[in-house]
Amino acid sequence: MRPDRAVLLTTLTVLAVVAASGPLVPGVAFTGAAADAAPDYRGFGEGTAEMGVEKRLAVGAATVPDGGTLARTGDGYRVALGPVELPLETAARPVAVRYAVRVPALGVARATAERVPARTARTVRLAAPEVTVPADAASEGRYGATLVVSVDLGDRTLSVTEATVPLEVDR
Repeated sequence: MRPDRAVLLTTLTVLAVVAASGPLVPGVAFTGAAADAAPDYRGFGEGTAEMGVEKRLAVGAATVPDGGTLARTGDGYRVALGPVELPLETAARPVAVRYAVRVPALGVARATAERVPARTARTVRLAAPEVTVPADAASEGRYGATLVVSVDLGDRTLSVTEATVPLEVDR
């Protein structure tokens, strides 16, 4: 017998024995037994009469201002920020859209909200909350304001976006 045929025949014999007897390394199998499903498991489409999905809210990307000013008033400064816009669609329950402004360096935290009725699809436009700061509180030329847009579902509040924008002080 030629040596190359002997090697080929030996290799084929070893592979046949391994394939017939199971894995070469104990505990390592390339094919596994099927696992039993949990008793309450239902495949997709099975029992669809009992299944339902409650759509509570669909939201788009919120548009927030990229900056604002501390505008001079007679007795101090007024935080002047643009409105936020949030496209949304409600389901069977109404929601409240909230626009909060926080300026930690000035101790300011205010919010405004609008209630959106059930089964409504529209873009909510909220003006910034009215915020005034005493004249002596604004000593720097710029402050950071944190803007938060959230939706109150009644049983929980979802944060849609949060951004920190600069507030330039008008002198």
